Amino acid sequence: MDQIPFGPQLVGETEKALDALLRRELAPTGLTPRHWVTLRLALQRDGVRDGGALGARSPDDGTGLAEHVIARAHLDDAPRLVGDLRAAGLLDGDEPTCAGRDLVDVVQARVRAVVGPVLADLPPADAAAAARALDALRAGVRRALAAAAT
Repeated sequence: MDQIPFGPQLVGETEKALDALLRRELAPTGLTPRHWVTLRLALQRDGVRDGGALGARSPDDGTGLAEHVIARAHLDDAPRLVGDLRAAGLLDGDEPTCAGRDLVDVVQARVRAVVGPVLADLPPADAAAAARALDALRAGVRRALAAAAT
């Protein structure tokens, strides 16, 4: 297989492969990847309020969860997603329930079981360089999106 140069195609194909794995692990739960993102953002916000125990990366900016999901993940259907998660008992208001936390733990463990060995095979220097490159790409795209919105 030919190596794809670093850029949108490589990032996109990698994201699609990871998305396929996530969809497979989410299938028994009835959640979609969009629900998953919403639940993960709720957990990150909750982690900030709980002193960062979850390693949260999202500040609690005082907005409701749906608004936070729209701003952070660009999911315009966030109010419906939040409602679905509440109806499923995974959120209480904007806060994750024990069932929501447990579900995330189970799905993450299943994904790690598949992806972990792949990541473990990467030389540490390559993994660190990839993390830096992807972080810079993410930050740059976010800046470009913010600039285009003004």
